Amino acid sequence: GTYNANVDAVNGGGWTALMWAAMDGHTATVNALAGTYNANVDAVDVKGKTALILAAKDGHTDIVNALAGTHNANVEAVDQNGETALVWAASRGHTDTVNALAGTYNANVDAADRNGRTALILAALNGHTATVNALAGTHNANVDSADQNGE
Repeated sequence: GTYNANVDAVNGGGWTALMWAAMDGHTATVNALAGTYNANVDAVDVKGKTALILAAKDGHTDIVNALAGTHNANVEAVDQNGETALVWAASRGHTDTVNALAGTYNANVDAADRNGRTALILAALNGHTATVNALAGTHNANVDSADQNGE
């Protein structure tokens, strides 16, 4: 039967079903919600995070590809701290996700958060050498950028 549930309904934190599926790595569910049921791929929670940011943060590259590619999610969306999906992926060392966002979807590799920290700075700060190499080498991130403290 048809129940006409609201696929964009949110909980107290502003989370949609799509956000939960994206964060938990459920690609088929993401595709069903975003494709079949037209869920809003750019909906934001109370902290400004989108499903794409949540997927990138946890390194779910297949979901990043589904959201950014198939479902045209905004790769430059920022959360309340000014962090993009690329910045989140880099800070956590998810190199494959970084390569997808920067390479396939042309995400801005020099985007900075509210503190002026770029993906490259956060990858370096957290010791993610492979991610640093991808950003600085493959994707030509600015190696001379500095945060608000000049670091």
